[in-house]
Amino acid sequence: GAELRTEAALRWRAATSGGVVVQTERGEYHGDRLVITAGAWAGSLLADLRLPLEVVRKPLYWYSTATDAYRVERGCPTFLFELPEGIFYGFPQLGPEGIKVAEHTGGRAVTDPLLLDRDIDRADQCRVEAFLNGYLPSVRAVCNRHAACMYTLTPDRHFVVDRHPQF
Repeated sequence: GAELRTEAALRWRAATSGGVVVQTERGEYHGDRLVITAGAWAGSLLADLRLPLEVVRKPLYWYSTATDAYRVERGCPTFLFELPEGIFYGFPQLGPEGIKVAEHTGGRAVTDPLLLDRDIDRADQCRVEAFLNGYLPSVRAVCNRHAACMYTLTPDRHFVVDRHPQF
């Protein structure tokens, strides 16, 4: 019975007659229940809870490989390496861009999610390429694509899945 809306939520409140009211960039919605999955915007939408959330920039890179062993069709799994220099993960090659690789640890603080720097940061890329050289040597250091996403972190790095304490 849920209705999915993908638009920017500006604020929400409990309705005086019960349920909730959500104000978005496109209008106002009324509902019986609300599930907030706001990612980097959770801090502002849940400001009344004063959650100690930190948003960090996480760059992602796609690299060519010297072998087809990293293709999903060849059975390459998703991988994660916990190393003294950081935690690195990746996904098998699904298309022509190569395998997707990123660093799970670290990340530069993001103060405004709408102003996320999506350019390549050479220091971030060098850490990922050092990982590739040391642990996946048949992956070429030729970056075919890059992107940046955001992690929203709690102090203990656990997820927040809960009900609002007042509602």
